[in-house]
Amino acid sequence: MSQKQGQGRLIYTNLMMKNSIDDNLLIRQAQQGDRESQDRLAELACKRMMEYVYRLTLREDLAQDIVQECMLDMFRVLGRLDRVDRFWPWLRKIAFNKVHDSFKATKRQKATSLSKVWHQKSPANGPEEKCEGLSRLVSEELAQIVHNAIQELKPHYRSVLVLRSYEEMEYSEIAEMMHCSEFYVRKLFYRAKKALQKQLSRQGFGKGALLTALVLFGKMTATSKAAAGSVNISSATLKVGTCATLAGAAGTKMGIVTLTAAGLLAAGSAAVPLCKIHKQSSVGMNSSVTQDIAGKHVPAPKTTEEWWYYYPEGVKGAVMMRGVKWDEKEKQFYCRWLQNDNFNYCYDKSRNTIHINNHRMWNQDLSVRRLPTDKPELSEFISRVEKQESGMVYVPDKGKSLWVIVKEGGMKKDSTVQVHYHYNIREEEYFQDNWHTGVKEEDHRDLMHKRGWGTFRVEGEINGEKVSGAGITPFVYPLSKQMPPQLRLRIGDDVQIVDGPGVAYARNAKGEMVTFPSGSFWVGLARPWMGLHCIDTVRRDAAEKEIWFETRYPAGKERAEVVLRCQPDMDLVYTINMKKDIIEQIQFVTKNKSGRSGGGLLRFIYSDNVDADMKEYVEPTITNKVVERSDSVGILWLRQMVKGELGN
Repeated sequence: MSQKQGQGRLIYTNLMMKNSIDDNLLIRQAQQGDRESQDRLAELACKRMMEYVYRLTLREDLAQDIVQECMLDMFRVLGRLDRVDRFWPWLRKIAFNKVHDSFKATKRQKATSLSKVWHQKSPANGPEEKCEGLSRLVSEELAQIVHNAIQELKPHYRSVLVLRSYEEMEYSEIAEMMHCSEFYVRKLFYRAKKALQKQLSRQGFGKGALLTALVLFGKMTATSKAAAGSVNISSATLKVGTCATLAGAAGTKMGIVTLTAAGLLAAGSAAVPLCKIHKQSSVGMNSSVTQDIAGKHVPAPKTTEEWWYYYPEGVKGAVMMRGVKWDEKEKQFYCRWLQNDNFNYCYDKSRNTIHINNHRMWNQDLSVRRLPTDKPELSEFISRVEKQESGMVYVPDKGKSLWVIVKEGGMKKDSTVQVHYHYNIREEEYFQDNWHTGVKEEDHRDLMHKRGWGTFRVEGEINGEKVSGAGITPFVYPLSKQMPPQLRLRIGDDVQIVDGPGVAYARNAKGEMVTFPSGSFWVGLARPWMGLHCIDTVRRDAAEKEIWFETRYPAGKERAEVVLRCQPDMDLVYTINMKKDIIEQIQFVTKNKSGRSGGGLLRFIYSDNVDADMKEYVEPTITNKVVERSDSVGILWLRQMVKGELGN
């Protein structure tokens, strides 16, 4: 730091210390109605909030609108503020929430011209004062690179960088503002740094440029020369701790391996109840307005619960879910359970503990898990089987990034449904693990689920012939692209069924190679990366083909059985480990005129020995394609396999 910069820092520090002494008196006088004190407080608050909000939004017009709204809110409730020493955190939180709301309503804006950053007018300073001296610090080209790199960050990344680097807030204070754990804030800050570093590296800058870029951005967005001179970010500010660093890196394959190797997570399992959604009566087609199907406005009831569903690739792809409940005692919402793109969480409020589980959620009464995007015919068939209505309003698929919110209201049994479209909601803080500060985590996953993907072997026999095979299953959505699902089955001495990325084929009784759409032979099997428990995957696959099913707990509640009535001559009996969320075996029971006879059995053996299991699997290839099928037979492929009819 130069002598001139040091003097600027000292002047600004002394000014802030004096302000901290005078602020309490000024706020009290403003509360008592002193007009001069109110004017001075408004000027001071407007200046501070403009700098803060602009750094979050990088849009001058939006920042001015938000600051004006903050000033109105400030004077509306200023008289009811008990602790004047908490004035600035209180006002900052008002601004943060308004910025947060604007992020939900709009997507990120395109990169802004640097001239708008340097030449914008702030509430107290003109462009000449703001630009003076800055052009001597850096070249316009370098400043534009830094500005664009910050602009490209996701909104919640930019938020945590600003709060930590320029507002000088402790991680615990940021956690309190964002209604989440301190550990999550540290993890988020780590990822924000890595994202900014990645943007800078694309322009040829090394790792050491991160601190310089943050300091430069702080100076560029300061509202005065004194404030610009005071910007100084230490390396200690950027530290997050070892655990948060490892957790922040968990979004990559290497990060997951590192977490496992570090022994940070314990093994085990736990069952979690899932409350059923009551009747939903309306559908909204706008992120800010709730409407019924006819387009009329619906008065929103007092909401007690919300259920969120996000489809990043449309309704035929994965689904992520979140359950939120209103806490009457604390008068705020809290997340009860969350199934995002990586893990499965359940919050035990009584113990302030988050349980991370192997399994996706299932209904404790063993009813089929319904989705708002279920087609009417699917929903009607399941209702006939279970002899109970779902009450779910159908939300049609209109493309990728669909986000549906179901809101239940008070004592009423009807709810509203809102439909949104968001390019990547799973990266936003409001779809993350934002539980209360100080929350504990208990990880019950086995090594396979912590890794995010697993291998398995298949053993058994069909009609007296030995069956063997192997496969790969991703457990989480991100790894479904890196480690796509793969399956290979042998019946007797010949390869009969292969399914992998881009290819699926079977050899029929005539010796012909018949190809099917990729994924055809995963129908009727567990697909955890899609977001539903395997017991629901199997039953919904059966319902798609209108196959009647029964569900039961034969002994205890560790395992469940699902019986599919594949009329007229076969039953498929699934044994499902509920806590591990895997199918352990499928029994094929064929029937003749005299009763039941024959069939077969497939056993699925999962293992943590990846190297040994991978030797069982050979990458699928096609050498003599003969017949091509553009359709999938659905779950009936299992019946056709046993009957020797697959591909005919």
